[in-house]
This record gives sequence, C-alpha cells and structure tokens, in this order.
Amino acid sequence: MELDINHIELISGSVIAAMGILFMLIHVQKEEEWSQFRKMRIILAISYILLSASNLYHGITNASVDTSELSTALSLIIGSFQALLFTATCMVLVAPGAATISRIGLNAMRIAIQGVVLVSLLTFGNMLLYKIAFWGIVCIYIYKLVQYSQSFLRYYHRSSDSVDDDLQRQKLTWVRNFFVTALCIGIVNLVVVILPAGILLDYLFCVVYTLYYVYFSISLINYRIDFDTLIKYVYKASIEEKPLLNEKQILELESKLDCWVAGKKYTEKDILPEKLAEDLGTTRRALAWYFTNKLNTNFRSWRLALRMEEAKRLLREENISTANVYELVGVADKSNFHKHFRKITGLTPTEYKAQFEKPE
Repeated sequence: MELDINHIELISGSVIAAMGILFMLIHVQKEEEWSQFRKMRIILAISYILLSASNLYHGITNASVDTSELSTALSLIIGSFQALLFTATCMVLVAPGAATISRIGLNAMRIAIQGVVLVSLLTFGNMLLYKIAFWGIVCIYIYKLVQYSQSFLRYYHRSSDSVDDDLQRQKLTWVRNFFVTALCIGIVNLVVVILPAGILLDYLFCVVYTLYYVYFSISLINYRIDFDTLIKYVYKASIEEKPLLNEKQILELESKLDCWVAGKKYTEKDILPEKLAEDLGTTRRALAWYFTNKLNTNFRSWRLALRMEEAKRLLREENISTANVYELVGVADKSNFHKHFRKITGLTPTEYKAQFEKPE
C-alpha cells in the first residue's frame, strides 16, 4: 500500500512539473498588452514547479517519521508560495497593472525567510521556538488568504464594471471561479497541514488538486487562444491614461449626449459603444474615458440607468402593459429587466405601476 501511495506522489509531481514546462512553451504575442501575461506565464510555471518539487520530495522520502516535521514545514511554506503565485496569476488576468514583479518579489522574500526560520529551528532542535514560529506563520497564511481575496475581488469588480460585453464578462467570471477554487484548495491544504487527517485522505487530496491543476492548464491554454480581445480590453482599462478630451471637446460631447438622450436612442436594442461613439463623432476610447473620468461609470451601467428611468416613467404616465415594458425600453431579456428594476425600486413593475393607478 505504501508503494502505491508513493507512486501517487511521484506521478502527481511529474504531471505538475510537466504542466509547468508546458506553460513556458506557450507562445505569447510580443505586443505591450501581453507583457504582463508573459510574466504571469513565468510566475505560474514557478508555482507548478514548486508544487511538483514538494510532491516529488514526499514521494521519494515517503514522509517518514524522521522527516515529518520538516515535511509539514515545507508543505506550509510551499502552500504560502502557491497562494501568492496563484493570486498573482488571477490578478494578471483581471488587472495587469496590479500584479507587479516588485510586489510579488517582496512577498516571495517574506515567505522564503519564514521557510529559512522554520528549517533552521528544526535543524538546531529547538522545538519550542519551532512550534511558536510554525503557528505564527499559520496565522500569517490565514491573514494573507483574506488579504489576497479582498484585493482580487476589488480588482475583479473594477474590471467587470469596465467591460460592456456580456461574453467578455463571462470570461472574467471564469477567472473569478478559478480564484475561488484555488482559494479552497489553499484552505484545504492548510487544514491538511495543521490537522493531519490520515495518509489516505492526504493523498486523495493530492489526486484532486493534481487533476484540477491539469484542468486549469488546459483552460489557460484556451484562455490564451480565445481571450485575446479581453486581455487587450482589460489591459487598456487598467492603465492610467492622460486626458483624451480637452474642455471644449468635453462640452461638445456633453451637448451631443444630451441630444442623444433626449431622442431616447438608449431604448434601441443592441447599441454598442462603438456605434454610439460614431454617432457622437468621437472614438470608442475617448467615449470610455469620458464615462470613467467624468461620469464615474461605464456605458453599460449608464445606459441601463436611463432605461430603468424610462421604464418607471412609462409605468407612471402611460397606459401600457407591464408584460412588455422591458421591450419598450430596449432590454432584450425580461427576467434581466425585472431583476434590475426590482434592485432599483424595490418593487416589481406590476407593484410599481399599481402605486400610480387611480381608484375607480
């Protein structure tokens, strides 16, 4: 039975190492917007190789009693590296500018120092100080998981709000789901380290996360193939740009937008920012800059707010059916309209309309 368990560790380590090498072989464009993606590829490869080294170490040494404390310490340190590097990977995919090499390097240095401290205390046999240091690093690990989660979610929501296309937003959701899953693996890893659940459960966990990392490797390759538009969009949304419009141009754009709104063009279906920019005599990039820096919103949210206000006006003032009001304001999906309407008013369209109906 022990031989089979060793084989699981060795196979896991070999597979994960192969995935790390595969990342290095992925071709990435040389354009500037892909620079962070190229860095992420290296970060992720290092992460996989570190994990594979841990698994190979366990498989070769059989995690014997003599090395159990060292094995636990290494698992904690490598888990800390994993949490850092996978968070950095997800950051690159939603906010390239947030995952800088200097930040990653400083955090990696901190983790390395923690590892040196634990191994040194074990080498000199000072178990009391080792236990204190070990539990101190466990607390830091938990704190960092919370901090990483808060940072990722903040940047994720910022990027999601900047994306107008639902398909692109779904791709960002994929990144969020990967982060959540990786976070769960990090939490389970911590539980396995501090509360040993038995060797069979340990290696069952090993099989599960190995399969998951293989799945992520395949998904990331698909990301590289299919997400070119999103990478460029998120990159452009994440960098600080100089003002694209002067005061005169801003006033002209505001005047044209007022006319556009007065004509209720926002009730037309399938209006894309590119088409609006063309109608207003400006560029997609300049229009996005205006919404972000002058209105503190994006085109999609701004248009939705106008549609909801128009829906409220129709329900108050016009004799229309609540069943098709969503079509009159340009919303394609009825359930989506009802969700946003209730979020804004706290009422369904029927309940809202009933407030303004005169009793017979």
